[in-house]
Amino acid sequence: MLAEVADWPKVLIGVTPNCIVFTRRVGFLIIRPMKKELDLKFYSKVLHPEKPVIKSVATGNKFENHIRISQLDDIRPGLFVYLRESYEL
Repeated sequence: MLAEVADWPKVLIGVTPNCIVFTRRVGFLIIRPMKKELDLKFYSKVLHPEKPVIKSVATGNKFENHIRISQLDDIRPGLFVYLRESYEL
C-alpha cells in the first residue's frame, strides 16, 4: 500500500514517532499505528457513512474519514479509490 501511494506524482512522505503523513500540497493520507491495527485518515468532498469507513466527519469544506486495517485482506482495490480521491482534492 505504501509503495503504491508513494509512486503517485508529487507525493512527499513525512514520518513522525506517531504516524506517516503523505502530502501533495496538503496532507491527504495519515497512517497511524495502533495496538492491533492501522488507522488510515483521508479526506473527501462527500460524507462516507458506509463501511469500510468507520468515521466520516465534516471539517471545513471537506470530510475527514477513517478506515481501520487489521489484516492484509482489509487492503482491497476499493481502498485506493478513497485514497486517490483524497490525493486529488
